[in-house]
Amino acid sequence: NSSALARQINDQVLKKQHIMAVLPANSALSALVFWQQMVSEPLALPMVISQHKVASLCPMCKVAYSPPIIEQIQLTANFQIDSPSVMKTLYALEKSAIQAGLGDNQETDSSPKKILKLWRRDTTGCRHCNFSGYGQDIGIFEVLEPSDKLRSELSHNNIAANLQDIALSEGMISLKTDALVKALRGLIDFKTLISICSIAN
Repeated sequence: NSSALARQINDQVLKKQHIMAVLPANSALSALVFWQQMVSEPLALPMVISQHKVASLCPMCKVAYSPPIIEQIQLTANFQIDSPSVMKTLYALEKSAIQAGLGDNQETDSSPKKILKLWRRDTTGCRHCNFSGYGQDIGIFEVLEPSDKLRSELSHNNIAANLQDIALSEGMISLKTDALVKALRGLIDFKTLISICSIAN
């Protein structure tokens, strides 16, 4: 019985035992909602992680380009990059990613006002990637640490959109945003980015 197992795991977490559970969900938040539905008592989960593995671009032959209008429209629809506050936040996230060593380029591919460039595979590839244009799989992540406020809203069966707003306001980086930062850093291409957006929507 999955609900009984969920309650048992919840009890073990309360006793400070290390537990990992895998749930069928597309995001950390939807996993948390699913977990709340199975556990009828206060949630004890300290952290929920959503991970999707995708193919990275080959670091030796990837190609930078300025996104065409059609891609800019899709980026605006998915990320509201026409908002000055969104672009400032994205730019700050990319700068943090550079400081953390993400990607091999030390210059930002965004500015506080717009996305300057993205990356795509070289269609002919190179010996390094066996002429595929792609490298090893990498993870796209969403990490959620449920706050007291979020737990309270969950227990009141608040709608998912409200819960997402709370999680984002408390500093969670969404799956989509992590994918966009990795696209700016030259780790994934636009096609992969949009596929992550379709999963997360």
